[in-house]
Amino acid sequence: MDTKGRVVLVDLEKGVVADTVRLATWPADICAEPSTGSFVTAQGGGVGSDADDRAAIIDVRGDRSVRYVELPRHNPCGVERVGDGLVVLDHGWEEKAGLFACSVDVRERRVVAEGYIEDNSSPLRQAAGRLWSSGVDVFSDARSLRRVDPATLSSAEVQAGDRLMRPECSVPGGMAGYLVGRDGGVELARFDPDTGAVEMTRAVEFTDGPGRMVCAGDRLVALDFSEEDLSSSGCRLLVFDAGTLELEREIRLEGGPSDIEVWGDKVAAANWLDQTLRLVDPATGAVAATVKLPEMVPLPLRVSVLDG
Repeated sequence: MDTKGRVVLVDLEKGVVADTVRLATWPADICAEPSTGSFVTAQGGGVGSDADDRAAIIDVRGDRSVRYVELPRHNPCGVERVGDGLVVLDHGWEEKAGLFACSVDVRERRVVAEGYIEDNSSPLRQAAGRLWSSGVDVFSDARSLRRVDPATLSSAEVQAGDRLMRPECSVPGGMAGYLVGRDGGVELARFDPDTGAVEMTRAVEFTDGPGRMVCAGDRLVALDFSEEDLSSSGCRLLVFDAGTLELEREIRLEGGPSDIEVWGDKVAAANWLDQTLRLVDPATGAVAATVKLPEMVPLPLRVSVLDG
């Protein structure tokens, strides 16, 4: 997915482009919803009063049609699958109670819950069967981690500290992510899957900054791309042992990876500098396939994987 509303469907088994879908406005995020055979996007669509207020549902296994769901607020920024046919969208729309979020039933194409997330400053993440929100209090600068109920979108603070706590993905027996200090220093971390407590940390150095992290089997794969400065890209994946957090290898991808997702024991890396999708084996560092993406906007790309 690019930032101008083009979604390219790639057959990963064959390593070829299968189709291209155009959206009405530009999307901010995309996720797969396998139980309905669809991709769901958050349609940011503009700035201020020009911002879109919809989610797009792309019927991949059916007729490739796009259907839109009108949301209660403008500017949806992120979308995360949280259950069978259910996604949560977080909005860049702050009110007194916090940042607005809503849940959408993908099958019925309707909003089923609304709520507000206090102190939210990062995209909502689903990990270890729970939904998490990392935040910073704008008045006290205190850092917190909140657990969010996807059914009601009510949230409760479960951890507080000096560093931003960013769960990113599930790992065997728990979840992993980052700790980001006020000085910008980053540590890899394992978190308790129930309480969010930090169980283990490991120092890590990024050329650019901590980007998307996924777990492929028993390995963590972290993207060295913060997206804060587009003139700077780490152009690499860092592979860690998911149990010990020890660094196993660095995989150079000069094409400029901006997002990654798991496909079996491999990861799919979307590269915005050379407009390719690469399938990478984190166990060996080998690139299994490279797919050229057609006519994408030369800005950071998003990738999501729909199995089956």
